[in-house]
Amino acid sequence: MMAKLKAVGRTNKLLLGLVAVTLFIALILTSPWYIPWLVWTHGRTNYVSSSLTPYYAVDKFETNYTVPKIIHQTWKDSNIPQKWQAARQSCIDLHPDYEYKLWTDASADAFVQHHYPGLTHTYTKYPYVIQRADAIRYALLDHYGGIYIDLDIVCLHPLDFLRTYGFVMPKTWPVGFSNDFLVGAPGHPFLKKMVSSLPSHNWWLFSKYATVMFSTGPMFVTALATSFNNKNTLAVLPDDMYGKYVASPDPLFLHLHGSSWHGEDAKSVLWFLRHPVVIASVVLGLLAALSTYLIILRLRPPQRYSVLEAENSLNKMC
Repeated sequence: MMAKLKAVGRTNKLLLGLVAVTLFIALILTSPWYIPWLVWTHGRTNYVSSSLTPYYAVDKFETNYTVPKIIHQTWKDSNIPQKWQAARQSCIDLHPDYEYKLWTDASADAFVQHHYPGLTHTYTKYPYVIQRADAIRYALLDHYGGIYIDLDIVCLHPLDFLRTYGFVMPKTWPVGFSNDFLVGAPGHPFLKKMVSSLPSHNWWLFSKYATVMFSTGPMFVTALATSFNNKNTLAVLPDDMYGKYVASPDPLFLHLHGSSWHGEDAKSVLWFLRHPVVIASVVLGLLAALSTYLIILRLRPPQRYSVLEAENSLNKMC
């Protein structure tokens, strides 16, 4: 009986060790996602103020603007898909006195070569088109300033009041900041930091989704914002204004959820993020099955050999 209890004790220690190792590995694999956001949480200082709503009530003559009246959007050519044309037109109609710039692959390439020759090699060698689409928006805002808007975003209100901030980025889900909508003053230090950091962040991270997210996408923005010294110059667009992940009575945007660059790896990651109970159930089920197997293995009576079987085994070894 004592031997069985000792065996169960050893099994429990082994099981706890396996659980600890599993949790440690999970923390290591997910740390690039949550650590920047935790650090930012302690250092964040600026959210776009809801006191400026209703948005159309901002006095356009007495407000000091730092961002020029320019809307930037990008697509591979001038033929914007039908499904996004209404969204594009909504932003143009709400800003009739703004300059509108649609950047194609050709004009974006020419812009980078002319204004950012040091970035050209990294920019042209990106393996994914979406990486160039990400990079060009940072460079355009750094050079011209203005407002960048993804084509799958419908504008519901004028955005003039956001031009009083030096840089604006929306909060996203599950952590960090998005880059599908950005507001920036030309030459803002954070925009310069993003552009200059693109070559050093040109990593390959085993899958398209992770590579894009951390080399040019939202986690690239989040990590740089986290380490940026002057966080008080960065403004965060809150959930109720952004309107993408929470129900809001009066958001700035309607999101059509394009995400045309997402591959199968992205779908898998997002599915797991949206179903944490399933993940926990699978992990606990595997651990329960493993512990049951180990207990049965430990409690199994030791195999006994007769003297004759032992001699035969020794003869075979010789």
